[in-house]
Order: sequence, then structure tokens, then C-alpha cells
Amino acid sequence: MAHDSHGGVVTAVVAETRVVVETAVAAEETPVTGVVTPVAFRLRRPLTSLIVSLGSPMPHLIESAKTGRAKCRACGKPIAAGALRFGERVPNPFADDGGETTHWFHVPCAAFTRPEAFLLTLPSITDPLPDREHLEQAAQAGVAHRRLPRVAGAGRASSGRAVCRHCKETIAKDNWRIALAYYEEGRFAPSGFIHLGCAREYLETTDVLDRVRNFSPDLTDADAEEILRELQP
Repeated sequence: MAHDSHGGVVTAVVAETRVVVETAVAAEETPVTGVVTPVAFRLRRPLTSLIVSLGSPMPHLIESAKTGRAKCRACGKPIAAGALRFGERVPNPFADDGGETTHWFHVPCAAFTRPEAFLLTLPSITDPLPDREHLEQAAQAGVAHRRLPRVAGAGRASSGRAVCRHCKETIAKDNWRIALAYYEEGRFAPSGFIHLGCAREYLETTDVLDRVRNFSPDLTDADAEEILRELQP
């Protein structure tokens, strides 16, 4: 694991090739500044049923966006220049030499949708990270509940034709519904909806409001209160 400081913002590098995790944790490490030789780290306790392989010479990172051109893979909105962003290193399907590319995310979007990669990178961040504890808890929840990272927002049904992915019943027009998106081969694909009342069984939790508001920023406080009431009758 190495650290590279850019004007007070740390770029975190996780250089392990295989990490076994069971609950989200911080690594035992000594805070460092400047560029240091990669060192091995030991997790204090493993994360449940999560084995992540990183055979990458340039692993995941958190840094300040150098320009405002990159768009977040999860929400599709631009990442402003200077804003913190999360970079997930993945194989480049277009490279003949087996090279890699980086998928960029807003930091909260990464915690919500790419929890395993986010948790692997988080222990190496030594500089302050806004809402760090909250983001870590959100990522932990995404690991514990495998469908939770599919949450892609919420809104009222525009028609009565959509069928809930959980109960297979139609979602009545103007009723609230949670939108889902599946992550496959580096892309998020819209994958239907569920009733708010089906969230507990389908997602295994009703603690989804922060995710919903992150991906549906136009929701008002009144909307959020109504959604919360329906989630927790």
C-alpha cells in the first residue's frame, strides 16, 4: 500500500493481490506522508464472504478530479474539477496487451454501488475524508445486503405497467417505487423497480433513504418523509 499526497489530498493505493474480508475494517498501519515504499498491511478482522482479487499494478484510488470532464459511472453526472473522486481500476476490454482502465465515481456513489472496492481502499486514506464514517457504514451495508447496491433512486410510477421485481405485481400509477440498476462488465443497466413495501424482503433492509436521495436529488424533504413512512409502516 502506498500513499501519494497531492496538495493535501491523498491518493490511496492498495497493492495486495488477494484480500479476504468479512466485516469492514481499518487496516493496522502507521500514518505516513510523501511517497513511501509499498508495505503489506494486516486487517484487524476479516469481511464476511467477500474475497476480492486485485492483480493490478495501479489499484483503486481516491483523489481530487483534475478536470471536470469525467462522469460518474453510477449517477452519470460530471465530477467537478477539484472534487474528490473514486477510481476503480478494471481490465480494459479494448487493450491488446491486457491493460487496465479507470472507472470514475463520486465518492458517495462509489460507497453505495461499489462497496467492496471502496472498503479495500478506505483504510489507506489518512487525510480527512468528508462523511467518512457514514460512507464506510453505507459500504458495509452494501456488502452485508448483496442487492442493496442495486438501488438507483426512487420516484412515482409514470404508468401502471411496470411490474415489481420482487412480488411480480404491477406498480400502480403515481405510487412510489425504488429504481434498480445492475452492474455488469463495468456498466450500470436499468433493471426495473420494486414497491417500497417490498424493499424489506428484496433488499433485506429498509435503510435505503440516503441512497435514494443520492441518486434522486430532486426529491423534496416532504417526498423523503413520505417514502420513509411507506418503507417503515
